Amino acid sequence: MARVRGATRSGRRAAAEAAKQSRRVRLPEVSGVADTAAVAALVAAADGAFVCHESATAPLAAQLSSRSQARQAAELVIVVGPEGGITDAEVAALSAAGAVPASLGPTVLRAALAGTVAAALLLAAAGRLAPDGRLSPGGPVGP
Repeated sequence: MARVRGATRSGRRAAAEAAKQSRRVRLPEVSGVADTAAVAALVAAADGAFVCHESATAPLAAQLSSRSQARQAAELVIVVGPEGGITDAEVAALSAAGAVPASLGPTVLRAALAGTVAAALLLAAAGRLAPDGRLSPGGPVGP
């Protein structure tokens, strides 16, 4: 358990440093380990939710682009699994709570990379990431 607490502290510290570096006013939330029921409750309360899993057939990028609620959601939850993956039972529980299964591509990614890829796809779908890689601090990137 000490290892989990240390990882959570480290994650919070990294999030705070990244927010400071990118001049963000709001810090991303980094929570500790949560069980399936707790994550399902977050999913049920959110405006939109996706669970990334290798068995999903629809790409997250396409789903984010085609769902206006995902682009305009005040609270959007994207679940990526721990190392070792999300079980089929967990995917079923999160789907029952309202999460849409989504794929990050044909390759299974490490948990840390999967979260980064999902965040980048979300920024791109929200119009906050330009094709040349520029990140808009406010709203959609103009032409």
